[in-house]
Amino acid sequence: MPRTATLNQNAERKIKDALRGVESDTLAKSPRIEMRVTVLEKDEIQRTAKSLGLTVTDYFLSLHRFVRPRLERPKNTAGEKRRPNAGENANG
Repeated sequence: MPRTATLNQNAERKIKDALRGVESDTLAKSPRIEMRVTVLEKDEIQRTAKSLGLTVTDYFLSLHRFVRPRLERPKNTAGEKRRPNAGENANG
């Protein structure tokens, strides 16, 4: 099996484990977001959502709710220096 397939399977397993128990709101929704994906990506997304017992919408919303807090940059507390991001000047 190619290394990328193994990495993808490991990543998918981690996502499935992390999303267990994450609930999605079941409120009526009307706004839409469209995105372009390959046929393979679409099939993988649908298959993963189905394996978790979710619709594609609920799968993406669950991922969003799970990932967003982990991506937000923590606020600096008084006296702590913030490390510069890649491409930022270390002096400010």
